[in-house]
Amino acid sequence: MDQELVRVLSGHRNAFADLLRRIPPALLSSSPELALCGVSARYLDGDRAGVVSMLRLARTLADGQEQVAASTEMMLRLTEAGTYLWRRGAMTALVEASTETLRRLTAYRTDELPALLHYRAVALARPPVVPARR
Repeated sequence: MDQELVRVLSGHRNAFADLLRRIPPALLSSSPELALCGVSARYLDGDRAGVVSMLRLARTLADGQEQVAASTEMMLRLTEAGTYLWRRGAMTALVEASTETLRRLTAYRTDELPALLHYRAVALARPPVVPARR
């Protein structure tokens, strides 16, 4: 998960999308991390409804675990903010969510969360990660 967000936003996204499409659909519901791969694949395909559906699945799976990896939680928080808050125009809630994400990120060092600086940049940048409407 540490580099997924970076790859989705990078110039290498087409190759990354091809890789994500190789994941058997039945596996996407087996872990929050794989569900987030489904979110990224749907995002790269411009499938907004699919993004929302997979994101809900990823959150449900994460909430059902005793412990969730920091990279998974950060990816979830950033994607949820971009998908639910920014698209609805809920700017106050978006600022609050981004502030909370930035606060949580202060608990980590880059050796603990390799994509820390990328997560921080996404939390600070707006508009956040959301699929374009078709």
